[in-house]
Amino acid sequence: MMQMRMKKIKAYLWKLFYFINEKHFTFKGHTVKYLFKDCKSDKLCVVFSAFPLKGTMPGYNYVRTLWNRGGGKNLLYICDDMVKIPTGGSYYLGNNGDYWGIEAVEALIKRITDRGQYNKKIAVGSSKGGTAALIFGIELNFDAIIIGACQYKIGAYLNCDYHYKSLQALTGMEHVGADTIKMLDSITEKIIHEHKDASTEIWFHYSTEEHTYKEQIQGLLADLRSNGYELHEDIMRYSNHADVAKYFPEYLQKTLDYLLKEGCN
Repeated sequence: MMQMRMKKIKAYLWKLFYFINEKHFTFKGHTVKYLFKDCKSDKLCVVFSAFPLKGTMPGYNYVRTLWNRGGGKNLLYICDDMVKIPTGGSYYLGNNGDYWGIEAVEALIKRITDRGQYNKKIAVGSSKGGTAALIFGIELNFDAIIIGACQYKIGAYLNCDYHYKSLQALTGMEHVGADTIKMLDSITEKIIHEHKDASTEIWFHYSTEEHTYKEQIQGLLADLRSNGYELHEDIMRYSNHADVAKYFPEYLQKTLDYLLKEGCN
């Protein structure tokens, strides 16, 4: 009974935390939700979210991991609720066939960075959030990107029973055709190629034993290497993709501490 009561109290406190701290950024008629912690730092960490748990609405990742872990960096968490459905996510691309998300998120990040003199910017995320961290971190020339078990081919990943509602909500199509899948698959690849030999360091945690390694990660690693990115790999052997949520937080903390203390090239 006491344990259940404590669980309810913690859940209420987190709801209160988000109610107090969540902000809204409006861009061309669209709204992006975010959290921002200002530690008066010249370093910024931007955290992107993975898919929410089944049946729950999109929210934020790694708030408990980083929010109260001390100063040294400002924190920007961006919510991907653009498709506004349970278990859903758009990779921050938009909704209903209107791909407004990348421009809106870039505008939000620019608004934050314009307010301070940031000497170091780091993008963070796992799974879907890792893909977004790659997209925005490379596009905006961040110093480093810390990612875990992310996807490369967005269309192929969404084109399954579990994520098909997200694919429909993102594209605005009831039946999503091969050309649209191909277009979504090309988004991350195009950014990687356009910024060939970029100075952004990529710190990549993944497992060789879970299904997305052969389906998604191998191809991403090959393209990052062939396009001259500085790649640091943390290779593990867990068999369930969802286990990235168990192992990535420690890697994130360790890598972030190193980058903040030692610096990026």
